[in-house]
Amino acid sequence: MIFVSYSIKNEFSHVAFGKILVSPVASCIIMGIVMYLMKGINAFGVITIGTIVYVVCLILFKGINRDDYRMLKNIFSNKRESLHHS
Repeated sequence: MIFVSYSIKNEFSHVAFGKILVSPVASCIIMGIVMYLMKGINAFGVITIGTIVYVVCLILFKGINRDDYRMLKNIFSNKRESLHHS
């Protein structure tokens, strides 16, 4: 157990967790506020708007970089190709 915790500490000591967490947490808070203000609207609309707000906030706060965008683009293009070949 001591070796595992030592290995994890050494492996991730260079990672700035605060910097990694700020953008998603801020985006989540803003999304939550927007969704709360939309109470009374149907669930599908609230979820759709909430998702859009979250993604836009992540982009604005630079929580999604070019590598992340390329990875997502590849994932979705591979899914479309596999659906067409089935």
